[in-house]
Amino acid sequence: MRRTMAFSALLCALLLAVSVGAVNAATVRVRYYQQGELVVVNRSVPDGMALTDAAVCALVGGPTAEETAEGIITRIPSGVSINKLSISGDTAEIDLSQDVLSGLDEAGLQQIYDQFRTTLSDFPAIASVRLTCNGKLLSTYLAPAPAVGGPASARVQSISPDTTGLSGHSVTIGPSHGRYWVGWWGWQRSDPCNFGEAVLEDTNSIRLCQFLYTYLSADGARVECPRQLDETDCCNSETGLPWWKMAAFSWLHHIGAPCSVWASYSGNCGDDQAVSTRDSDDIRCRPLWADYKNTDIYIACHTNAGGGGTATGTVTYRDTAMEHPSWVSASLNLATQVQNNVCAAIRDMYDPNWYTGRGVQDSAGGFGEIRIPNRPACLIELAFHDNCTKDAQYLTDDFFRSVAEWGLYNGVCAYFGTTPTWAKYSCEVVADTIPTTMQIGHTYTATITLRNRGVCWFTSRGFRLGAPSGSDPFTSFNRVDVQGEVKPGQTYTFSFIMTAPMSPGTYTTRWQMVRDGYQWFGPTVTKQIAVGDGPVEPPDNTGSPLPAKTIDWQSNPTSYVSGWATKTCTGNISEWYTYGVNITGQSCTVYDRNLFWNSSQSWSGRGHFATDVQITCSGTALAKYVMLNGSGADTTTQPTLNECPRNGWYNILDSDWTNLSTSGWRTNPNIADAGSGCSSTCGGPVLSAAGLHMYGDRWQYINDWTCLGGYASSAVTDDHSLAESSLYLYPAIDRTHGDVFLWGGKAPGRVTTGDCNTSSSLNFKGNAGAYGGGDGMDSYGFAWMYAPAGAAPKFLIGSDDGNRVWLNGALINDISSSRSLTRDQDETASTSMPAGWSRVLFKIHNGTGNFEGTMSLRNGSSRNWNEPSVNVFDLGGYLSYGLGGEQDSWYPRIDVASFDGVSNPQPGTKVYTNNTNVTANGTAWVTGPVPLWKVMHFERGYGITGDTNYADVTSSGATWSHTDTGITGHRRFHFFSVSQSHRTSFQSGQGSGTNGGSNWADGGPANYMDVYIDNVAPVAPSFASVKASAPDKIDLSWDIPMDQGVGI
Repeated sequence: MRRTMAFSALLCALLLAVSVGAVNAATVRVRYYQQGELVVVNRSVPDGMALTDAAVCALVGGPTAEETAEGIITRIPSGVSINKLSISGDTAEIDLSQDVLSGLDEAGLQQIYDQFRTTLSDFPAIASVRLTCNGKLLSTYLAPAPAVGGPASARVQSISPDTTGLSGHSVTIGPSHGRYWVGWWGWQRSDPCNFGEAVLEDTNSIRLCQFLYTYLSADGARVECPRQLDETDCCNSETGLPWWKMAAFSWLHHIGAPCSVWASYSGNCGDDQAVSTRDSDDIRCRPLWADYKNTDIYIACHTNAGGGGTATGTVTYRDTAMEHPSWVSASLNLATQVQNNVCAAIRDMYDPNWYTGRGVQDSAGGFGEIRIPNRPACLIELAFHDNCTKDAQYLTDDFFRSVAEWGLYNGVCAYFGTTPTWAKYSCEVVADTIPTTMQIGHTYTATITLRNRGVCWFTSRGFRLGAPSGSDPFTSFNRVDVQGEVKPGQTYTFSFIMTAPMSPGTYTTRWQMVRDGYQWFGPTVTKQIAVGDGPVEPPDNTGSPLPAKTIDWQSNPTSYVSGWATKTCTGNISEWYTYGVNITGQSCTVYDRNLFWNSSQSWSGRGHFATDVQITCSGTALAKYVMLNGSGADTTTQPTLNECPRNGWYNILDSDWTNLSTSGWRTNPNIADAGSGCSSTCGGPVLSAAGLHMYGDRWQYINDWTCLGGYASSAVTDDHSLAESSLYLYPAIDRTHGDVFLWGGKAPGRVTTGDCNTSSSLNFKGNAGAYGGGDGMDSYGFAWMYAPAGAAPKFLIGSDDGNRVWLNGALINDISSSRSLTRDQDETASTSMPAGWSRVLFKIHNGTGNFEGTMSLRNGSSRNWNEPSVNVFDLGGYLSYGLGGEQDSWYPRIDVASFDGVSNPQPGTKVYTNNTNVTANGTAWVTGPVPLWKVMHFERGYGITGDTNYADVTSSGATWSHTDTGITGHRRFHFFSVSQSHRTSFQSGQGSGTNGGSNWADGGPANYMDVYIDNVAPVAPSFASVKASAPDKIDLSWDIPMDQGVGI
């Protein structure tokens, strides 16, 4: 179709007149700006006028006076008229009068273009909008961008289409917008859905490109970006904002890019605020960075707007009016691959009905970002951030982000003719701790660590570690959930409990990632596990979960005096209400009508207490609530709440609280007042009451530790050669055969502190003085914690003086200061703990004076509440989040497979031989969370006074061997394994986790054997007499000499 329309001022004036006065005419939707965002304004259409003509004419006509008063503006200059509107095929060309060139710059061109393209997007047949003046594209009236680098390589596609990955290719990705200077520092886009920075295009474009950068770089591409993607880099000195929130021109200026890149339009190389606006500089600097870094392609990453809150879907732009026309064809290819692959990924993994009909469109010079670069370029508008019920919600979801950006990565691979190394569902194995030997009935904490290489993992999206056969011989379950989110490139450790079968034998365990309902993916972790018939250990003491809250009471009023009426409100909610409310400054009839919520609640110590009340259908007063003490008398805690106009639950108290004692709350109309916004005349206000919810937590601490120290120190950073991140401590190391298990000459021991909530502490000049006791010193506390399904608590720490804290080897707190103990002074971020056991190491540095600390666990979302996902242990009248000792079953294991030629020797096995070389071999392993350290032995017997000290075997490890030479006589060999906490395998049995032990038995604990070696030949006998006793008989006799070998 081809239609050309010459416009007249009379025709447009007719349209405007109809727009003001018509009631039943057809309407078109035109786009103007309000608070930086495109908004829709309806205009009526005269009978017989084409809708496209009407839309263009209305758009150029601008906002009405009333609309202007509401802050609605247009970037199209006043006085612009339409010379001609031509529609040919899918392209609309609008030729505008000379006035459109007034003040035209790069940013103005894009803003005008956005108004026209979004207005005409209501007409699906139009896929390209060309804006001209006197027959020439508006973009041709702008000065061309400077040449800041050479053109892209002609090799924009791989020579071989069968290659995998992006090694040798380069991509510049351009996150849109960011904080910029326009006479003040402002965002370039607004937040029409009130979702905050989660969907604000200036910031969300970074979040999207973080995923894209991960995919591209992990597959070998060189990736450049004109904005900072690292959210930890702080801060711009003018705004105080971290650099990732700043616009490209400011970031590039900061990192030393040439002025011709970051200030190419204004040409002003001064500070960021040296000109009235940097908006045109910002648009141009993004593609110019691609030219400067000489990458193969450039992709501008945006989200869309101007759809009136209902538009949805993805559109990708290419430009037929590029300043370097040789890249037009390649840009179309790039845009097509990007559009098709992004939409296919979203439909496949997220929304099967995702709208794809917008396709690839031609920006015809309107977007400087893809007109300027001297290389193939495209611009993607991923979704509409002003569609608050759909697209904007998608854009806040990391799963959608990862899906879309994986699709874009797939599109880049398709453009270069390669296959992605990493599929949408993919991962790689980093490590596992599944043992290869177990004892029947024993439980083991196993871990599998994977690195995600595909889209984000969420259990809510079906991602789990699974048993691909449907079951596993070592578990009663076949799935292990993901706790939280695992982004591409991140590692995640699945922790789960394995229980050995009750029958000896060799079993196979297999685990693989799955998205339930979709597919299994990634490598399978397969282990052959030999299950032996050693003794069955008692189960671990994993503690008990805390209640959701120490106090949690909710009720409607428990009593009230007469005069309160009742009614049922919407939702079948019961309400009590009364008149007779006091009104300040007026002489009203006031009723004395107490209403109570009575329930006795108390704790001793420190915690956090809150109360919520329910406001229902009738309340219009300013209600006052009086907290009662334990005896029922009023306290000074008397919060107020304006009931007008409210409906729902509202908080009236939220405070830290020491030694709570309350019998509940009361309210009364004689202490209320008129509510703001409702009736303030006598008899008007209504005081209402319904439910009340009291809840709170008395805080719990770690009160049981294994302590070590003290070590002379000048700073908390001194490590005393202890490898602190991999330190495990056991409170009962064995010192009977030397001191090989000491830590820098120090032996650890257990300290139970008492309840650290209020008065007790881990005190290295008090209850733990044996492990400290001095000034200029460091000491350590070590404890085990148990999270049945994983957790992410905050750790709240106090210390005198500084401290360091490691969780499972990762440093989570580091304070170097001279201070006194203030409980909960340091607050870590929410910190991930896997399912099962975790270890915490608490290092306290003392300069002079007191030498102590405390540690508490709190909910990851608020320090006010205990962490409910980590169990507590009853220490006899008070609770502890941790235990200093190990579990009895955690002793390391050893098996002696062969001793001097005897297979599977038992304790006390005797070997007789004349070989002076003694050999032994076997295996060693662990069943708990403490890693294996080494295998050791000691000896006693001929030529030795007493026992030898503990010493390493010849070759130590999970598979070990030992050789001794020159042994004669009787020798007993004792073999045992040692864990990294320096606990030995013979320290097993009841109470061994805390108190040690000496258990020598086959099947894991330890073993000993005797060898008897005689390697000297006997002396030949000599005859004592020879005589004839008969004609045919001779009697011989001789003396048998002493054996000259070793007497054994």
